[in-house]
Amino acid sequence: MRKITCLLIPAILLGFSCHPTGDAANTGNIAAADSAAVTDAYQPLLSRYRDVSFDTLPVFPADTPDDTTYQFHGHLLDSTAVQLLVKDVGGETHTRHDGFFACYKFSMDSGRIGLITRVPSEYLSSSIQLFILDPRQQKITDHVELAEDFGDAGDAMTKTAWLFRNRQLQLQTFQRIHFSHDNSVDNENDTTVEQSDSYHLIGFSKPQNDTLSSDSLLLVKRFMHLAQQ
Repeated sequence: MRKITCLLIPAILLGFSCHPTGDAANTGNIAAADSAAVTDAYQPLLSRYRDVSFDTLPVFPADTPDDTTYQFHGHLLDSTAVQLLVKDVGGETHTRHDGFFACYKFSMDSGRIGLITRVPSEYLSSSIQLFILDPRQQKITDHVELAEDFGDAGDAMTKTAWLFRNRQLQLQTFQRIHFSHDNSVDNENDTTVEQSDSYHLIGFSKPQNDTLSSDSLLLVKRFMHLAQQ
């Protein structure tokens, strides 16, 4: 059994919606990605992503990510496009080059483009990740998982994120990770389910993504409104 050490949050605080608050392409004022500075090598990759603008973008997993109505279903990428996406940051986390889907692209700041991509996980292409393209360096400089839904042997994990801009117009993501364990897997007479949640705030103003806070109680108080928009 995996030991769960995350902070327990009262159920009354967990009323977060895992559904978008509207058409992602029409929910805000972040400029659409400007790919003019990107070399021809990256243009075929970028062309597979839809431009998106938003004030707050909920990024949520799905039980059936291959459902074409899923907001993050995306467009299947060929092996050449996937190689461009993962060659600088993939490492051991992206050893498979099939099952990558281009979802959305947007301008993170004056110099970087965010690429929201659905990628292979343990069983399905269920992990939603943000890849960061720096046109000046002509490379993907970083990536972070935004959403995922995974279960195995009584353990389950659901990760949901809300992308938004702070008052300084810097891109950040507020993330909730929900864990559960069905004790009947270990003891058929024990029908209880252990549950816990952790919350994290991640910033993107530095070259590498930066966890700004993991103070779950404080983050719930500060950012619960994002899920209610």
